[in-house]
This record gives sequence, C-alpha cells and structure tokens, in this order.
Amino acid sequence: MEMEDWIESMRGGELVVIDEGGRSTVSQGQRGDLSDTENLTESITVEGYMLINQGRVSSEGQETYVSDVGVEDLTDDFIMVADESGVSEGLDTHKAKGEALLTTELVGQGFDKNREMIWSWLMKDEVSSIGIYGMGGVGKSSLATHIHNELLQRPTSFKYVFWITVSQDFSISKLQYLIAKAINLNLSNEDDEKKRAAKLYKALVAKGKSVLILDDLWNHFHLEKVGVPVEVNMCKLILTTRSLDVCRRMGCQERIEVELLTKEEAWTLFKEKLGHDAALSPEVEQMAKLVAAECACLPLGIITMAGSMRGVDDLYEWRNALTELKQSEVRPHDMEPEVFHILRFSYMSLNDSALQQCLLYCAFFPEGFTMDREDLIGYLIDEGIIQPMKSRQAEFDKGQAMLNNLENACLLQSYIRKENYRCFKMHDLIRDMALQKLRENSPIMVEVRERLKELPGMDEWKEDLVRVSLMENRLKEIPSSCSPMCPKLSTLFLNSNIELEIIADSFFKHLQGLKVLNLSSTAIQKLPGSFSDLVNLIALYLRRCEKLRHIPSLAKLRELRKLDLRYTALEELPQGMEMLSNLRYRQ
Repeated sequence: MEMEDWIESMRGGELVVIDEGGRSTVSQGQRGDLSDTENLTESITVEGYMLINQGRVSSEGQETYVSDVGVEDLTDDFIMVADESGVSEGLDTHKAKGEALLTTELVGQGFDKNREMIWSWLMKDEVSSIGIYGMGGVGKSSLATHIHNELLQRPTSFKYVFWITVSQDFSISKLQYLIAKAINLNLSNEDDEKKRAAKLYKALVAKGKSVLILDDLWNHFHLEKVGVPVEVNMCKLILTTRSLDVCRRMGCQERIEVELLTKEEAWTLFKEKLGHDAALSPEVEQMAKLVAAECACLPLGIITMAGSMRGVDDLYEWRNALTELKQSEVRPHDMEPEVFHILRFSYMSLNDSALQQCLLYCAFFPEGFTMDREDLIGYLIDEGIIQPMKSRQAEFDKGQAMLNNLENACLLQSYIRKENYRCFKMHDLIRDMALQKLRENSPIMVEVRERLKELPGMDEWKEDLVRVSLMENRLKEIPSSCSPMCPKLSTLFLNSNIELEIIADSFFKHLQGLKVLNLSSTAIQKLPGSFSDLVNLIALYLRRCEKLRHIPSLAKLRELRKLDLRYTALEELPQGMEMLSNLRYRQ
C-alpha cells in the first residue's frame, strides 16, 4: 500500500484518518498514536484495538491470534475475538459511552444466571426490548445497574447506554424531559408533546445503536408518544417493573422474573452486609440467623436490616430486633423508609379499591400460609369485596382476574400443587405491610399461629373491632367468662384450632354483627344456642368439623348465603334450612 497525503478508512460510520506524521484521529473523538511510521501500511487503530497483519490482536495488554489478513482486506463483516468471554463481535465493537452507576454487589446463582441471560438477549439482533420484573426490594434495579455498568466495561456494538429512573409520578412529558436530559437534548422551549417526541426520536436515532434503561416503571405507555425508537439498530429497551402486566403491555420480547434468594444466599448476604470483620459469638450468630430469616429472603430487607445491626454484638439487642421484626414494629430508620415504603407504594399503585382490599385480606392468614385460590375468592365474595354479579361463575371469574393482577404485580407468589390446585403465598414483608395498612384503616386483631391456649384478654376485644383472626392456635375452650362486647365485628376466624371442643353460649351474645364465621377444622361437637341469633351472618364455614353432630336452628339466619358443612358428623340437616331464602351456595 502506498501512502498518499491522506489514508482514509471508514469503519461502521466512524472515520479513521492517518496523516503523514503517523498520527491517527477518529471522528468519534478516539485517538491512537503510531510511533513507527514505517509500519503505517501494516497497522491501523480502530476503536482502541491494534490490528496487525501478522495476525495478532492486542487489547489492553492481552494478545489473541487471528487469521492472517492485510489492511486492504478489512471489511465491516470481519469477525474477531473482542472480549475476555470469548464472544465473537464485529470490528466495530467498543465500550459504550455513559456514566457508571454505584451499585450493590448481590449474591446468588439466580443473580448471575439472570445477568447472563439478559446479556445474551442484548447480543441478539432480533431482541429489541427486555422486561425485568419482580416484587419491590427483590433486586431488579441492582440487576439492571450491573448490566448498565457492564455495557460500559465490555466491548459491544452499542455506542451509548442511558439510564432513566422513572418512579411513581409518571407522565409522558416528564419521561420525555428525563430522556432529553440524559442525551443532552434541550426541550425546554418545546411545549407540544408531539413535537418533543419527534425531536427525541431524531436525536436518539442520531446517537446510533444504544441501550435505554427505564428503571422503576409503574405504568405502560406508547413508545411513539414519548419518541423512543426501539428498533434493532437504533435503541434497545430494558425496563424494570413490579408488574408482569407492564412488561406485556410494553411489548417486551423477553421477560425475566427476579426471584427471592435461597435461605443460604440470604444468610451469606446478611453476613456480608454486617461487615467482613464481624465476629459474632455463637449465641449472637444464632439470633442473627433468626433476624435474617425474618427478612424472608428479600434482598432489600436483608441489606437494610443487616446495615442497621452492623457493629452490634449484644445478644439482648439482637433479641429485641427479632421481637420487633416479628411484631412488625420496625424502627423508622431501619426498614420503614427503604422496604415498607416500597411495598406500601406497590399497594397504593394498584389504583383499585377491590384489589387493595383483596391484598389486605390475605394478611389475616398466617405467614407462609398456602392459600387455595378458590377458597380466597369465596371469602372475597362473602365479604362483598367482589360485588354480586349475575352468576357465581362470573364472580369467580372476577376473583381469578383480581388474583392474576396481584400475581402479575408480584404482590402474591403463585404456584401449582401436585394435585393441580392453583395456590399462592404472600411474602412475609408484604404481609407485614398489609397488616400495618389494615390497622391504619380499621381496628383488627390478628394473632395467628401464636400457640395461644386461651382467647386474648377482654381488654383486647375493643368495642370497635371489625375483623378478628385467631386461626391455627391451640385453643381448647371458650369459657362462659368470655363474652366480648364487639357489635361491629363482622369477621371471625377461629378455624384450625384443632383442639377447640367447647364454645360457651355467652360467646356470641354480643357479636350479632357477625357476617363471616369460620370454625372449620375444630373439634367442636355442637354450636351454642346463642349462635341462632346471628341474624346478619352471610357465610358459615364448618368444614372438617369431624365431631360436629348438632347445629341449632338456622331459621333466623335469613341473610345466610353460604353454608359449608363438608366432612362433618351431621346425620341430618339443621332445622330452619327451609327459611334460608338467600342461601346460594351449600356444600
């Protein structure tokens, strides 16, 4: 090759110019010095790589051999080894431009697997949009931050990577201004939304192949309204959200759920955040493990709680922290701002009173409780959370749709039992948040799975109580001395007290506002006479009361709509059944 005044080589839209002095310049602002002018015909600097026709590629001090090729043979389709992972890239590979973000190093095989999966999707031309979803505090933003920083560190074909934190107060105009600020585009003088979208689109196209990360997206939107050119060779989109539905509505071609840590990973993360120099006594370490377990494998809760206990080696303080966590009396400077605020906002963002009530209702059941979907829907119908419809099937369909919404928002965890029953669980921290919201809105009593052998004292049965759940305790008897004055009490769960045999007649005398009563899975043989005066009762659950032989007359219970008598010892139906004109569902 003979050297004239100028030698020009165009690579992927970027111009490399070498002058007679042996100095190269790149149109995108990258420079390379060639000290040996005699070798100008043998080498050329492209995107920080030195390509030599003897077949050696040098990048940051590392060498990799490729097939012999002269400078004249270089084309856009030339393939070379570009990074340490051995992934093949084109010669136009380089590190994307952008500002690195601070992030927390997370643990767990799931995190590494998710990161590798997202990276593989980014490298595929046919994938232009990726959705990362999961419950609040599970590590979605941290995962996306690692991907962002990796794009700045590893050579790829992307020229830029932009990070936008969307947050809850979303609007098209605000998002437009946030993106414009990230790409240094001034939209301050443009009031028209459509014109802003056109300018954004043009500016993003001019940036070339880029990645746009939208963090904490709560609502879907039309890309063209904002002005985002999500196309293979223009702009790839990564979004994080708490809702699978948002991923779907945004048209994400690939979606990935960030799941909870395993118990082992949770403890590893907890220890790491306590500090590597933390030397705990065996007694304190055992208590710390219990505290970590209360964070229920949620990374944000673990990180926050461990941070608040860093440097604490006093057993009593650890024990107190455990007690507060169990009682949901979390100190504001601990988990309240960083975890419960997120979960509370997840609840508020449902923007549907029935959905919110449905979520809160799940908190009446114990931590880790496996709930059959149809059972819960039945409760929601009984309680009026699902409004009456033309048929019970329509009501159940409505309930299934509601639960799907909550699962898509990652507020409930769904799975299928071996018997093909569709079930779900509620994450412990979400349940704690729901209990707080319940207590803010109305007086309740929830003491489930507490091994209670006696009913709570009469001072706890406040006159304005609305709902009480005492399920899964060890109650054996409700004595005649217990006659709570709670005229507003509408829901009472005493189910799964498997040793409960006797309920005194006085117990129901001042509970005539009851609408839902669950005595299932108890050892009662008969219901007291005062039960017959519960004239407002809508739903009565006596399932698996296998010793139950007598129920007093139901004639006065004319509001009763549901009666569950499955697996009882009744030999005949109770008296007064013919008077139950509103009974819609009997089992």
